[in-house]
Formats: sequence, C-alpha cells, structure tokens
Amino acid sequence: MGLDEDVPNALFRLLGQSPASPLPELAQRLSVSTTIIADLLTRWQIEGLPLAGTGHDSPRLAPGFERLDAERIRAELDPQTHAWHRRLDCHPEVTSTNQVLLDRAREQAIDGHLCLAEHQRAGRGRQGRPWAMPWGAGLCLSLGFRLDPMSLPAFLGIAAGIGAVRAIRRTGLAAAGLKWPNDILFHDRKLGGILVETRVTPSGAGIAVVGIGINVAWPPFSSTFGDLPGDLGQPRIDIRTALGRQVSRNALAASVISEVCKVLHAIEDHGFETLRAEWGAYDLVVGRPVRVLSSEGVVTGEARRLDPSGALIVAVGRTLRRFHSGEVSLRLGP
Repeated sequence: MGLDEDVPNALFRLLGQSPASPLPELAQRLSVSTTIIADLLTRWQIEGLPLAGTGHDSPRLAPGFERLDAERIRAELDPQTHAWHRRLDCHPEVTSTNQVLLDRAREQAIDGHLCLAEHQRAGRGRQGRPWAMPWGAGLCLSLGFRLDPMSLPAFLGIAAGIGAVRAIRRTGLAAAGLKWPNDILFHDRKLGGILVETRVTPSGAGIAVVGIGINVAWPPFSSTFGDLPGDLGQPRIDIRTALGRQVSRNALAASVISEVCKVLHAIEDHGFETLRAEWGAYDLVVGRPVRVLSSEGVVTGEARRLDPSGALIVAVGRTLRRFHSGEVSLRLGP
C-alpha cells in the first residue's frame, strides 16, 4: 500500500466509521506506523479537517461533517447529465481535481468523467495562482469534456460560470454573479472560481477539463489560509456566511454539475447567443470601471460588453479594446 495515495485515502474513510478506532488499531489496519498516522492527522487538522476526540485518541470526523458521497451526487443529477456522465469519483485528497483528469486523459477518454475532492494539496487557479481551501470547506470539482474543434475555452468558462451561478442562486443567494472571466462573486467578495484547461492527447483528440471551486462553509479561522483563497487582493466569502445557514455540499455538487452540463450542451447546439441574456443578468462587470492586468502592463477603462468570441470589450478613453480571458486578469474599480 503506497503512502502517496492509498494510506491517506483509506485513513480518511476509516475516520468516518463508527465506533472510532484507537490510533494503534488504525495503524495496524493500514499496515503503517502510528507515527505516520499521527503525522497525517496533525497535517490534516492544520489544513482544516475537523476531528473529534481527545488528541489523536480514537480520532473521528467531527459531528456534522458532510462527506462527499458519489452515489448521492449521482442520484441527484438531472436525467440528461446522468446519461452523459461515465464516471464520478469522490476523493478525500488529491493534488488537484483538474490534474487527476488531465493525467487520466493520457490513457483514456475523459468525456463524461467527474472528479471531486474533499481537499487539494496543490489546487490552482488561472495563471498558476494557488487555490487553497480547508478540508470539506467547499466544492473542488472538475468535469471532463471532449473538445470540439469549433469550441473555445472562453465559452467553456462562460458556460461553467452560468451553470455554477444558477445552482448557487437556487440556494437563496440571489445576488451571486460573475466577474469576467472566471470569478463567482457575492457583493464583490469571491465565492468561487473557474479554471479551464485544454490539451491534445497522444491520440490527437482535443479534451477540456473544467475546474470549479466554490466556498461553501469555511471554518471560523483564517490563520493558515488567510482571507484570500487563490486571488490576491480580493476578499472571500462562503455560502454559509452569506446565506446564514448550512447547505448540503452533495446537493450543491449535483446541481452545479447538472447546470454546467445543460449550459454547455445548449452552447453546442445553439451557440452562445442563446445564453447572452442570462450572462448579462449575472454579469457584475459591464458598466463598471476596471483595471486590466497583462504582461504589457495595466489598462484602466470601463467594461462595455462581451463580443461573440467571449472577449471583454473595454472603453479606454475614446477607444474600444478587446481582451481575451487567457491573456489578462481583471480587477474592479479604477
């Protein structure tokens, strides 16, 4: 049993069983030393995993911790998405859910593959920025798609954003919206983010992995993670804080996956124009002063609209400039 994957994942599953097992019994069942188990538990607690018990004596997941459940999520997918999906995995811990699918794509088709994790050791956002989230504090999920030659990554990100906001608004957060190109905001605080990564596989097939991270219920501390999960300069918020009550991560995961798939299929069948009005209803950027950051420097202006390719049109003085999502970052305000 290799420590890199099997032991941590098996230990996490044992922590959810009742009655709780003493540390020596856990070590024996996993064929490792008690030191290895203790070190894992210590790291996980630092990373935000809520454990009950005194010290490491008979550790178990704290009451109220909702583990991701593949069978429950699968059962709550809408019929079209359920028929489309081919594989759904819920991992305790991975490097990143996007990376799991990208690695798998080297050996097999990943269209219809869904990957979720309680925790990412190396989660990332756009332009290589880290995305840190405590254990079980949100959704870390990725969807694999076959990339049609006519598809554009910009539209994949837009589709994911529309689908995610649909699902989030159904929880009661009517003010949740989108900041082009990839942020989900609630009153200008970051609620989530989207990362689209595309590849050409060894067989020559184009694939896309759409990663979505949503803050659901952060623990009442920030000493380890700070206030900024993955986007410097932008304060965060989570659904529980914004809504004033807890929501089920499993139900939210099923809703997000279903809505993203609906939007993507709608764009495939009818193009983006059929969803432009909905994007406009969720948009938090158009009409506001913005700063566009790129390798060439900072441009200030007023966001005007999205063009048919998904690029953002910004009025800079008397000139309209076009910015593509893969090349820039956007900040609100002058």
